[in-house]
Amino acid sequence: MGVLLALLFAPLPAEETPGSIQGKIVDGLDRCPIAGARVEIVGAALSALTDDGGVFRISNVPAGTYRLKFSLPGYVPMVKTDVIVWPKRATHVEAALEAQKPDIRETVEVTASYFQKNEKNPVSAVNPGVWGVGPGTLSLDEFPTGVNNFRRRVLETLNR
Repeated sequence: MGVLLALLFAPLPAEETPGSIQGKIVDGLDRCPIAGARVEIVGAALSALTDDGGVFRISNVPAGTYRLKFSLPGYVPMVKTDVIVWPKRATHVEAALEAQKPDIRETVEVTASYFQKNEKNPVSAVNPGVWGVGPGTLSLDEFPTGVNNFRRRVLETLNR
């Protein structure tokens, strides 16, 4: 009879109190907090977004071992495995996301002529041959020394 009374008044096993997962997500390059990143428990309907400080918290997580997925457009998604949640405890997790490298498939080809002729607004009145371009090229060694002689020689070349 005593055993029967003990069983009747014994406390029933209580459902385990859930724990939580909290942490911070930062940029992998400069370690700055990432706002708006999604943190989700893979295979469960539990998730959270990071605040302006990169901090998140997922509450009411049943005790167990989980995989967390961290994602945000512009960053490479990341999965952390073996995240253990204990009853009545907060599990702390940190993650660093790496920025995605842009996939550039567009190419631009730029071509231009060596000189552009503009009869109304000439850029220079010097014959390109004086500067070592085209026919009639003269080397600087052929010019007499002195600024006035140089100017005279250029003018003579232009008048040929």
